[in-house]
Amino acid sequence: MRTFATRCSLLSAIAVCCAVHKASAAPTINSLSLRGLQVGARTTLVIDGSELGPETKILLTSPIAEQSVKPGATPQHVEVEIALDASVPAGLALLRVGSASGVSNAVAVGLDTLPQQAFVPQAAALPVAMSGNLTGNAVLTTTFAGKKGQRVVVDAEARRLGSLLNPMLHLLDPRRVQIAWSATQPALEGDARCEAVLPADGDYTIEVHDMVYRGADPGFFRLKIGELNYADVVYPLGVQQGASTEVQPVASSFAGVKIPLSIGDLGVQPAPWPPNIALLTGARPGVIVSSHPEVLETPQASGQVQVLPAAPVAVSGRLDAPNQDDRYRLPVTPNTALRFDVLAMRAGSPVDGVLSILKEDGAALASSDDRPGTSDPGMDVTVPGDVNAVILSLRDLRGLGGTGNVYRIAVTSVAQPDFRLSIDDRQNVPVAGASLLRVRAERNNYAGPIKLSLPGLPAGVTATGLEIPQGATQAIVTLTAAAPAPQTLISLVGESDDPQIKISHSADVPENAVTRQHPWLRKQFAVATGGAPTLQLAWEAPVAAADLKLGMPLPAKVKLTRSSGVMGQVRLSLVTTQVIPKKTMKVNNVDQQVDDLDKALRLENPPTLADGQGDSDLKILVPADLPAIPYDLAVQAELLAADGKTVTATATTPALRLKTVQ
Repeated sequence: MRTFATRCSLLSAIAVCCAVHKASAAPTINSLSLRGLQVGARTTLVIDGSELGPETKILLTSPIAEQSVKPGATPQHVEVEIALDASVPAGLALLRVGSASGVSNAVAVGLDTLPQQAFVPQAAALPVAMSGNLTGNAVLTTTFAGKKGQRVVVDAEARRLGSLLNPMLHLLDPRRVQIAWSATQPALEGDARCEAVLPADGDYTIEVHDMVYRGADPGFFRLKIGELNYADVVYPLGVQQGASTEVQPVASSFAGVKIPLSIGDLGVQPAPWPPNIALLTGARPGVIVSSHPEVLETPQASGQVQVLPAAPVAVSGRLDAPNQDDRYRLPVTPNTALRFDVLAMRAGSPVDGVLSILKEDGAALASSDDRPGTSDPGMDVTVPGDVNAVILSLRDLRGLGGTGNVYRIAVTSVAQPDFRLSIDDRQNVPVAGASLLRVRAERNNYAGPIKLSLPGLPAGVTATGLEIPQGATQAIVTLTAAAPAPQTLISLVGESDDPQIKISHSADVPENAVTRQHPWLRKQFAVATGGAPTLQLAWEAPVAAADLKLGMPLPAKVKLTRSSGVMGQVRLSLVTTQVIPKKTMKVNNVDQQVDDLDKALRLENPPTLADGQGDSDLKILVPADLPAIPYDLAVQAELLAADGKTVTATATTPALRLKTVQ
């Protein structure tokens, strides 16, 4: 936490100011010629968008060995040759574009050893990955020459890349007779895959269309053909952090292979591929890495129930046979609240689980089937005062069974201290200026300070405000850049500031259709510098008091500087880490929850500065019932277009951390 002297120095007349460029200046990706990159080879990628050019740089969540921009690049069109080392594992990656003006949105691409090309009516050779686009009721076809006895896998990758296409596949023999087909599969996140051993020599046809012939836009896809290998799920679904163990692919073309595994990072992580398996396709399956014991289901003698350690604990098992009911005995402490969570369908398993918590005499305590947004059961249960052990019962709702019907039951204390952090997915820092990175914390029984760090922050870029104060749920980190720095992907790490409570998590960027099933792709955000300043905004004079006095206005003064030739009104507003309370109001005779602005930190009469106006005296209103925790504050300036509404550029002061006092 900043000292009084530090806070005042930040408010001095020589304060660092924040300059930004026009809001539209960051590069964007509108389309890619290919939705995949070849591992161990070079791929030429054509990118259409904005703010591109000869200095375009590709940022990828997997390592890039080399890249070069081909001649003829324009702000709207660029061709980049990308080389990936042979050691890069097959799977999915997020791709961004960096330029002198910032960094772009992220798009998903597939990584594998297949030759990459645009979709064509006839594949010259196998294996191949073809990128195409399909919308409406269109049906696309391609052919390939096959040999009798040849194993062929056809994999349509669309939903896994963020497309809106619901692909359906048909594989036809030389007589145009269907020998394999696939509708959308939940284990593939709605994509399709089929395979067959070819019955004869000849030309085979693949048809691709939307499942209901109403393909939405964007409908891009990758069609991969060849003797491909895949693994959609591994068993067990969870392992303990740092433990040397093995996982076994299920729902796989190479079931039975055991993969050595030891992962140090907590959370959902991508499992490694087994060595010496060629032509891998699809994303790597996820495995949960926890800090508590991860137990495997073991065979029990008739009438016996497997005994688990006390919570926190997790057990991974299989429903091998139809109508199987797997049971476990869990020792518990009376009058404690426990959280039970089943992972199955969310990991790609076909298990539609029903979880029951029973007393040892068979009496039911609680039961769960579906939860909102998932078919996986879960619930919180308070242990009765006379119960020292419970029985966990898991079965499939439909009575299905099989070696691929895997699950994981996790049991943790509801009172277990923890937190989760979230941030935006990119930060464009203007040279000789700054930008604000808002960090949000979702707390669970931990109210202490959260120390923040940015490992890998580019040289020349500095960060201040690296702590979420005790009791607060947000912080604003100020990033400043004295000179241009390379665009890069980094993580933000938060750690508990309590020697008795060890918690450490990387912040997540916002979830989307791709990262929902691959959460490890949410752990990095992009940082870029660049852009000529349009506006500069600085705290000009010290605030009359360096604290927020409850119920008392806080005077402040800022100075606005415009670049040469910049005209237009500038609107000022206050940016804070306060979570604004809600109130109920009638809107069209319907009760709705809205922000209670009377209880918000805010500017009294937010000013709009006319052309030529630079200095502005402000009054920050501090509610009398504001919760007594420190708050981060900054003033934001928005340059308005002639219509008085459209924002063409923004600037902010650095964020200040002020404490509340009576």
